[in-house]
Amino acid sequence: MTRFLAFSVSVFVVSPAFGQGLVISQIYGGGGNAGSVYTNDYIELFNPTLNPVNLTGWSVQYGSASGTSWTPTVLSGVIQPGRYYLVQEFKGAGGTTSLPTPDATGSSNMAATDGKVILSDTTTAFTVANPSSVHIIDFVGYGSAVLSATTMHSRGQLQQAFRGGVDFLRGRCRGQYGR
Repeated sequence: MTRFLAFSVSVFVVSPAFGQGLVISQIYGGGGNAGSVYTNDYIELFNPTLNPVNLTGWSVQYGSASGTSWTPTVLSGVIQPGRYYLVQEFKGAGGTTSLPTPDATGSSNMAATDGKVILSDTTTAFTVANPSSVHIIDFVGYGSAVLSATTMHSRGQLQQAFRGGVDFLRGRCRGQYGR
């Protein structure tokens, strides 16, 4: 006589409270423009993981909306879990408030209305309009939700990178650096 034992297994997938990798949490391309709050453009990174991340050999890269040229800003140091990293970019003639002391400084003159930002684990500049590479940690394209002298795009503190959809919110500068 053959016996069969029947049972069921329930699997519950629980999203972790922390993400799997670094994200671009804010971009601000209105720095130094007439009527802007901040004197510089900036990119803010966030570490939603439970581990420190060493940025040696990494970069953030800015490109115009349809351009194939990318301008890397070399990063260094470590982002601790749950912490932010400020990358100060181009300083314009306008603006009333300097950024807090940045973790890295670059010279990318980010457009207020549209552009692209990549977080990469290499400092080599990309050379195509929409790169696809294992070295891309996060990629943000903006344009339909307009950045201005007083607005930035923010993903929120713990939202993971999401490609192919709108995961940035348009709003007044707030968060760790855009208060």
